[in-house]
Amino acid sequence: MLNQQQRRIWWALAALASCVVLMAASMVAVRVRQDWEMESIVDSHDGRIRWIADDRFPAWALPLLPKALRHAFFSTAYMLFDRSSHSKLSLTDDKWIELDTQLAPYRGRIVSLFFDDTAIGDASLPTLREYPNLFHVGLSGTRVSDRGLAHLSGSESLLAVELNHTEISEEGLAHLRGCPNLRHISVVNTGLPESALMSLEVDMPELMISDD
Repeated sequence: MLNQQQRRIWWALAALASCVVLMAASMVAVRVRQDWEMESIVDSHDGRIRWIADDRFPAWALPLLPKALRHAFFSTAYMLFDRSSHSKLSLTDDKWIELDTQLAPYRGRIVSLFFDDTAIGDASLPTLREYPNLFHVGLSGTRVSDRGLAHLSGSESLLAVELNHTEISEEGLAHLRGCPNLRHISVVNTGLPESALMSLEVDMPELMISDD
């Protein structure tokens, strides 16, 4: 038999446990609702975009990994945390800017954006500064140029940028030197000279460059 004091302690612990469960359930419900709202916003536009919206994505681990393991890190993490939305038409600057405005309440949760093979260009890149936890941007096959990459310079959250099949030059690479935590860039089929890539690797020894 429990005495009166023990019963009070038991009820207090039970009440505390109930509060914890309710708080956890509430947080999950908020995340589910936000995911649904973000998907609805993206799907309502005639655009093509892949995105990852989860601030639990283990981006902190990337700088700790040796270069050879970073690709495997991205592949595995995306399978676990991918939140994707696709539609048939290509995304333009005007459509993205409109979409970005609607995504404003959720910017803190979006950690990765992929605009691959869309029609966006330099006009879209200033908006990326508004995503405080954005660490990976896919710009392969877009109309982004050296001028647009200037808007990424100074980003402390950015860890990876994909620029395959774009018309960037050494001037564009220079802007990426302003991203202190950048660890991976992909520049396949860009025509960048080997000397420019080697120079970048010298200046940023932790950076892994994929160019073939």
